Amino acid sequence: MPKNGKKKEKKATDNITLSHKLSIKKEMFIKEFPGCAYNICETCKKIGINRRTYYDWMENDPEFKAAYEDYQEDLIDWVETQFMKNVKKGKEASQIFFMKTKGAKRGYLEKKIITGDLTLKMYGKDAPVEDV
Repeated sequence: MPKNGKKKEKKATDNITLSHKLSIKKEMFIKEFPGCAYNICETCKKIGINRRTYYDWMENDPEFKAAYEDYQEDLIDWVETQFMKNVKKGKEASQIFFMKTKGAKRGYLEKKIITGDLTLKMYGKDAPVEDV
């Protein structure tokens, strides 16, 4: 019993193991990630972990990695939706990008045509000696 004679109250977290605390942090990361604009550093700061911990989770926890990858796919889907809205609104830059990627097979792409001799010459002390 403590010196003041009162029993120390047990906290709900007293019996939580380290692995359970990490599990809670992982859940917090997944929950907070979208609200932090899908930014890893900001999400780590918000839940009180360092970036190295995040990378360890990605390497060692397949479920965490799968949840993260699902969010990345969701983000790509959202951006693609916004992009297509811009194409439909007539935003020229979006339309050009669309045609260079999706319309490439129809000839809407930038080509670089290289003609001539493409001999590489080295100069300096490490250059090979040429036969004369």
